[in-house]
Amino acid sequence: LKESHLNPGVELTQKLVVLDANVELGKKRDVRGVLRSIAKRIGSSLWSLEVIDDFAVQDKVRYTIRVSYRGLSDEEAKAKHLNLFNLVKE
Repeated sequence: LKESHLNPGVELTQKLVVLDANVELGKKRDVRGVLRSIAKRIGSSLWSLEVIDDFAVQDKVRYTIRVSYRGLSDEEAKAKHLNLFNLVKE
């Protein structure tokens, strides 16, 4: 317990829009690089980005990625999300 670190609570003052997307990558491709690229494209409206599921599909891996956008309306977040994930292809 002496070494445990507690994170302080976070007060949300902006609306979060949470959306999921599926991305298929070759088994040898590192998903962390793709996540970094996604985070860079989202920019300051990114609240969180995480892989919530993965499973093998023949010679590829399908990842379910959950993105939480902040400071955007539902329509703005959906438009950004669709644009972003139409670009993430191998």
